[in-house]
Amino acid sequence: EVDTAFDGKAVTRARGIIHIATGAGGALIIGAVLGLLVGTVIVAQGRTLFPDRLGGRAVTTVLLWLTYLVTLASLNTLNNWLPVALNMAGLEGQQAVRLTTLFQFGGIAGVLLLGVLADRIGYHRVLITAYAMLALFVAATGSVGGYAPALAVAVAGTGFFLVGANNTL
Repeated sequence: EVDTAFDGKAVTRARGIIHIATGAGGALIIGAVLGLLVGTVIVAQGRTLFPDRLGGRAVTTVLLWLTYLVTLASLNTLNNWLPVALNMAGLEGQQAVRLTTLFQFGGIAGVLLLGVLADRIGYHRVLITAYAMLALFVAATGSVGGYAPALAVAVAGTGFFLVGANNTL
């Protein structure tokens, strides 16, 4: 017999972990999007803060580094904690592993598609759109609860945009 009081606490705790992780990840991703936007505007307007040092690209370089760091941190966090969080949210172990595999397959598709799109329509447009979509999919991952079909779409979308954006950078 499973103690339902313990089960309820475990599910509540798991949902809390998912909400905290996705909320923090979403905040970091939104910060990265804003950083890219600011960097794009600075370059597009020809403004420079350090014209003698790095050819006027110091601000853009730092923003790019921060964006890459946040993306890599989010990627590693999800790679390591997603199966555990999904399992704690009430999914069986194998089901949690399958959904995490969808994250990886979504990432493969994202790398291929976002790279081609970036070459065709420009890196700034693709990256800004990818990070905005990533924020939506990360929020969806934390919001849909233990409903496996919705989680599958959210997790695959998160992998698509996170891994795709990481490699497009």
